[in-house]
Amino acid sequence: MVKSTKIKALFNCTTNIVGGGVKNSAFFIKYAINSNSFEWYFAISPEVNRVLKKWNINSKKILEISPYPSRSKSSKQKLLNFLNQSNVTLVYTMAGPAYIRFPVKHIMGISNGYITHNDWQAIFFKNNIKGVVNRTLLSIYQIYNARKANHWFFQTQIARDGFCKRTKVSKIFTSIIPNAFDQEFLNILSYNDYKSYNGQIVIFSPSADHRHRGLQYIPDIAAELLKINSNLKFKFTLTLPEKSQLWKSIYKHAIRLNVADVVINEGPYTYSESSLKFQNCSLVFIPSILETFSSNYLEAMAAGKPLIANDKPFARDICKNAALYVKPENSKQTALSIYNLIKNGQQMLHLIQEGEITIKQFPTQEERFKLIEETILSIL
Repeated sequence: MVKSTKIKALFNCTTNIVGGGVKNSAFFIKYAINSNSFEWYFAISPEVNRVLKKWNINSKKILEISPYPSRSKSSKQKLLNFLNQSNVTLVYTMAGPAYIRFPVKHIMGISNGYITHNDWQAIFFKNNIKGVVNRTLLSIYQIYNARKANHWFFQTQIARDGFCKRTKVSKIFTSIIPNAFDQEFLNILSYNDYKSYNGQIVIFSPSADHRHRGLQYIPDIAAELLKINSNLKFKFTLTLPEKSQLWKSIYKHAIRLNVADVVINEGPYTYSESSLKFQNCSLVFIPSILETFSSNYLEAMAAGKPLIANDKPFARDICKNAALYVKPENSKQTALSIYNLIKNGQQMLHLIQEGEITIKQFPTQEERFKLIEETILSIL
């Protein structure tokens, strides 16, 4: 009997609990189960497991770990026991820090902007002194734990440069693996779906419950839009948990400005609903003040929807000419830019066409998985 020559490895996504990280983890597992080069074992969060169950993906090599290892010594021990029982020689953590020092080679993905390239605006944004202190101490703790690896993956050059500068890690031990879009998403939607919007303008701002996504600016922008044209039919649609403090603060602010009827929260959506959400909107607005690489940028391009983004280096690095850049903190100017875009069909079409060009520079989820495996092999 010929023994398998596959490399035994552990994929650790126990820290992926919200947003695109959950989706990316599920896609990695989808392809990794049938890998030709690795025999993968999977330590996953309950959130990732929920996606896998919907996709009918099951395996004896999958272990759900809860509570999160960052909060539980018993979970850390459970993760180490699983590693030892599986006899793996490598750990790949998709989104670090992992909050644990593994006894084998460890490759860690870093997509936390607070520890790579945050700025003063991100630190102080809608935050009190206590919040600033807590955020700073947390970032220091995360940076300390993020250094517990042998090699690091980043999604953008900006993130890699910032991490290496702050941690003194040599770039020799780093690689860039860009974010990806789902090919099925591209197949469902068409660039030919573009049309002039003469009815209600739906401005879609998808986001998990993250303060740094800049959604707090939206009520002020909505109020300014109504000042420009009180007859304009539009609405901003958000995707926050109904009971989240972020949504509660946004809603209270919207009531104070009399725009609660045009700032709507539809609640979180599953990945299977994603294409329909983008298909039913007119524009995509991502006012994020801190980002590593939101898949929402690529999803807007794949959906053939005009994209509006915060004028930040990380956004320009990803979106190139495929977005209208604004400064959301200047609600009056942002509202005017959005209004002018709505009234300019040619500009909207131009952004869509630029999106079609830009998205071709990024991999599909399957291509990204192959790139990750190839990079790991080259490191080994």
